[in-house]
Amino acid sequence: MLEPADYLAIERLYSSYNLAIHRADGNAWAACFTTDGVFSNIARTVTGRVDLAAYAAGFSADRNARYTINSLVIEEAAEGATASCYLTILRLHGLERTPEIELTGVYNDQLVRRAGEWQFAKRHIERDQ
Repeated sequence: MLEPADYLAIERLYSSYNLAIHRADGNAWAACFTTDGVFSNIARTVTGRVDLAAYAAGFSADRNARYTINSLVIEEAAEGATASCYLTILRLHGLERTPEIELTGVYNDQLVRRAGEWQFAKRHIERDQ
């Protein structure tokens, strides 16, 4: 059974994930996943922390963006938890222009608790664009 502390820890995981990708810290982003974790979208599937770290570093290179999620729904599952939320990536242009929406979508996640820490086992983004 998920306790209130689990919900808070999972929310913190989502925040750590977004900050890591914003900072182009591939290792911190990959640490949000299990060692054999999977990230996927329509174009590709990335498995394991080494490849996840490389993917995140490449995705964030030279990108000035903000990553936000909302409408997070967390549900108990046999192996831990499932969750879904909306994603919005805003492209920043400094003070010259208003941020623009770069991407929106829905994350669908499988989460597990390992050694007391919640991590993504599988994370799939369904892009709207």
